[in-house]
Amino acid sequence: MSRVEGLFNWNNGHDDRVTSIIDIQPHPPQGSNLDINIVDESPRDGLQGVSNVSPTVVDKLKLVGLAKAIGIRECTVGIYGGQEANYVTSEVVSRMSDMDVKPIVLGRALNVDTEFMTQLYDSNPKLVPLMFFGSSGLRTKVEGWDMDQMFLDLAKSTDTLAKLGAEVMVATEDTTRTTPDDLIKLARVAIDHGAKRICIADTVGTATCVGAYRIVKFLRNWMDENGGKDISIDWHGHNDIGWAVPNALAAVAAGAESVHGVITGIGERAGNMPLEIFLVNLAHLDIAHNYDLTNIMEYAEAYSQLTGVPIPKYAPVIGGNAFNTIAGIHAAAIKKALERKDLNTAALVYSAYSPQLLGRELTTEIGLYSGLSNVYLYCMLNHLSQPNHEQAEIILAKAQYILKGERRTITKEEVNEMLQLKKV
Repeated sequence: MSRVEGLFNWNNGHDDRVTSIIDIQPHPPQGSNLDINIVDESPRDGLQGVSNVSPTVVDKLKLVGLAKAIGIRECTVGIYGGQEANYVTSEVVSRMSDMDVKPIVLGRALNVDTEFMTQLYDSNPKLVPLMFFGSSGLRTKVEGWDMDQMFLDLAKSTDTLAKLGAEVMVATEDTTRTTPDDLIKLARVAIDHGAKRICIADTVGTATCVGAYRIVKFLRNWMDENGGKDISIDWHGHNDIGWAVPNALAAVAAGAESVHGVITGIGERAGNMPLEIFLVNLAHLDIAHNYDLTNIMEYAEAYSQLTGVPIPKYAPVIGGNAFNTIAGIHAAAIKKALERKDLNTAALVYSAYSPQLLGRELTTEIGLYSGLSNVYLYCMLNHLSQPNHEQAEIILAKAQYILKGERRTITKEEVNEMLQLKKV
């Protein structure tokens, strides 16, 4: 894409301080066993992309509980807004004081938002106030904002909340299209006014893993050299061009300690970074193992029910087809491994990782590209009696007839009924 006036491109920005960062690491080294902090944005940012959902206090606390079951220690539960939304946020934050999960709430660098954060902190000192403003050239151009004044306002809000003892996080909206100089100003505010964390936001999902790595590495290096070694970096990514998960992995490789995401990956436009895919990658790449992935499905299904957004059948990790096989040659290999009682090979011969990681199981269907092996495997996986050759042929023919005529797959009950026939 061509350069746009007012926007900085960290993917290939024309600035020696950025282009000099060339040793791009796509993810941390395998076996590094990092303690990566996950910030679950499902109770907040994920819901911003669903216009017809107004979650109650009970709804949000349920989401926090499901996140906790995975091992997540921080959840973003609200943003300063209208009276009803603020009531829900206040109640959730207060009730989370008895939970081993920190609440994060977003607020603008304005007096009214800062006062709200002060009230929330009084009810729960574990609160992490995330104070932000828009910083890209396009946003400031549209709004007619004075950037210098906005940094002064952010400094004031940060100072007020830090003096209370709050773990303040500062951020700019659209950070990945913000210039290096403005990013340095943000870091200067954090260092001088007591913030503990800086969040880099890829608000419109424009970064690639090169840009994600560069911006995090640039900020980490600058802070380490200018009195900010103790300030940690958060990464908040969106999925507009499909890079959300690779960007999160690259950000961690560059030095980000916390990664934000949403279960099922929903949100505004193309959605947020899907937590379930990121978590599986941490385990699959042997980067971190401090999360219980067997609780992911329960969380994803509950979130889908709350939002009314179905889980796509072909979604990685949580989709119904994630560990399903239909092709005959695939079924044959899995069947042979199971007959040898080699469960590990059966799980991996046609899967990137074992479904047991998620508490799931292999499945198979009998389709138009299936063979007799699918019938035998179907009966094995569904704990049905094994058919003889003649039965298997008839079940395969019947399944394909149903598919062509009724456009559905044969059911377990229909297969079992055919197995019970004395003669076929």
